[in-house]
Amino acid sequence: MFGTPTYQAVFFLVAVLSLIFIFLLGYTFWTRTKNKYWNRYGRKFKDMFTPLIFDYVDSARKSNDADAVVKKVTRRIQDIELFIDLVDNMTEILSGDDRQKLRWLINNPRIEHYYRKKLNSTRRGDQLLACVYYAKSGVVELKVAVELFELCSSKNIKVAFGAAKALQSSTNHEMRFYALKDFFLRKDATELMIGELLHLFHHNSNPIYQTSDQSLKQLLLDKNIRKERKEIVIKYISHHNFYEYSTFLHQYLQKILYRPDNKSLIKHLIAAIGVLRVEEAALLVRNYAVYPDPDLRVCCVEALNQLGGEENLLFITTMLLDIEFDVRKRIIQTLVQDPDDGHLLLEKFMLTHLKFITKIWSSDLQSHDMFVIVNKLQSITQGIRIASANKKQHLKSTRP
Repeated sequence: MFGTPTYQAVFFLVAVLSLIFIFLLGYTFWTRTKNKYWNRYGRKFKDMFTPLIFDYVDSARKSNDADAVVKKVTRRIQDIELFIDLVDNMTEILSGDDRQKLRWLINNPRIEHYYRKKLNSTRRGDQLLACVYYAKSGVVELKVAVELFELCSSKNIKVAFGAAKALQSSTNHEMRFYALKDFFLRKDATELMIGELLHLFHHNSNPIYQTSDQSLKQLLLDKNIRKERKEIVIKYISHHNFYEYSTFLHQYLQKILYRPDNKSLIKHLIAAIGVLRVEEAALLVRNYAVYPDPDLRVCCVEALNQLGGEENLLFITTMLLDIEFDVRKRIIQTLVQDPDDGHLLLEKFMLTHLKFITKIWSSDLQSHDMFVIVNKLQSITQGIRIASANKKQHLKSTRP
């Protein structure tokens, strides 16, 4: 009764699955064949044009000499993109005048016209290709810049990032700065994107310090830019040791009020002050070191250690009895790393340990309070011994 319909259903299912399998098998074979073809074609294209480009580099004297090479590239999309990739790879191994001659190839009107059409396309892939091209070409005309600024406001973060990177190749400083600032204001921008864009902006400045110095300060002072983005700028400044920002960072820290929403920004500023050795900011850092925030205190301890000086090291030594375990641990580690003043201060602390205990027992404190203080002193001295022993062990293991 149910036999015939059941067999028909099974047969139909097997037939459908067989067709799907044959389709997938054929698609896989076609894809592999296509990839093999374009790989072979790419190798032949490279073998053909590499000698031509080297001959051109040796003989070219003006930008029009690039026309003879570019005319040999067909109008096929694949050929133009293979040609740009080849020239870009050769740019990595050549320098000076030879690299400028390769730029003549990239900036040739025929190549530029192709990517200009890509820039006006509605397809995201074409727009990204155009952005990559203009970032490599190093030439952004006013009309192209207007179109790139429109892409900077794209809802697609990849397109907006590509357009902002392309604008960094412009020789117009204001244009580059506004592209950077607009990207800073985007809520969907990642820290890596902003960091790379900031590097391109600063790296491409010519001369670096004269054209970008005020611009980075403007980013930090702009109230519309989120604090997390400002922290990236501060980390960038300290990472690259831009000492010309020392006074500005000190003044900037003085203006910021301590609030929970400002804590992270303050920590980054204090860390940068330590890295840049802003000695005039030591008093301000010491004031922050007594705030009831363990993370902020640790940051201040590290900054004061980097600033150095007997006064700063003595200050963090006096903090040993009054603050949290994590901060005390960091202070001991910091002082142990200092082979001169740090060791002397720790030794002095160890020698006066018994005097502290004698003073405590002769005071009017209750037994519980005395026990807490003595226990803390023992914990500190034991930590000093452990840290010193670890330091000596490390020095022995690193000796040849």
